[in-house]
Amino acid sequence: MLNLKFGTPKEISTALRGALQTAKQAQDQTRQHLRAIRAEIAELQSQRKSLLSLPVTEDVAAERVREWVEAVLRSAVAPGPSVSGGYLTPPPPLEAFTKSSNENSRSGSTWKPPYSGASINVQALLLSFLRDELIAGMLEKLSAIYNDGLENVSEVERAERLNAIDQQILDFELTEESIIRFARRSGVSIERRPDASSAVVEASDAELP
Repeated sequence: MLNLKFGTPKEISTALRGALQTAKQAQDQTRQHLRAIRAEIAELQSQRKSLLSLPVTEDVAAERVREWVEAVLRSAVAPGPSVSGGYLTPPPPLEAFTKSSNENSRSGSTWKPPYSGASINVQALLLSFLRDELIAGMLEKLSAIYNDGLENVSEVERAERLNAIDQQILDFELTEESIIRFARRSGVSIERRPDASSAVVEASDAELP
C-alpha cells in the first residue's frame, strides 16, 4: 500500500474532506452572520425613514397655521391686478367711515364711500375681519386630528432618536466591514452592500471592532 508522508491516500482524502467541510461551515456561518447584521441595518434604516416622516407636535402645526393665515392676509391686502384685468384696491381703514360729511365743503353734505368707483379686494376685506374666526376654525380641526391619535414627535426628540439610530447603524456597519475584510483575507470573496457607507469602507482596520 502506498504510504505518503502525511498518511495514506485514504487518510489524506478524509482529512481534506474534513478541512473543506470545516471551511464551508465557516463560510456559511460568516454569510449567516452577515445576513443577520444586514437585516438589522435594513430595519434601522426603515425606522429612521419612519421617524423622519413623523408629523410635528400640535403646537408647531398650530403656529404654522397662524403664519399661513397671516401670509395669506398680507398677500390679499396688497393691491394687485384682478382676474378681469382691472386693479384691486385694498379695503379702506375703518376711520374712513367716521369722517364728517362736511369735512370737505366742496363735496357738499353727502358722504361718499372711500375709493368710490374702485374695485375693492373683497378677499382682503373678508380676511381682515374673519382672520380670528378662520384661525380658530382651522385650529379646532387641527386639534381634532391630533386628538384622534395622530402620532407625532418634537424636533428635540426626533434629533435624539435619529442620533441613537445612526449610532446603531454605524456600529453594525463597522462590524459588517470587519467580517468582510476578515473573510477576504481568508480567501472568501463577499460583496459589500450597494449602499455601504463610504466612511466605513475607507475606515482603517484599527477603527473596526
